[in-house]
Amino acid sequence: MVDADLVPLMCGIAYAARVHGVGPEDRTATAHRYLATLLGGMRAAAPGV
Repeated sequence: MVDADLVPLMCGIAYAARVHGVGPEDRTATAHRYLATLLGGMRAAAPGV
């Protein structure tokens, strides 16, 4: 992954939270969950490393 990949990923999270969130508070919680999932995946070690 390169640094330029982060902007589209963050835009994707914002869009998904807007589409799937019911209200402002729910959109924020949804965005936090999606971001936590993204960051958790980025922290995961590659197989065999």
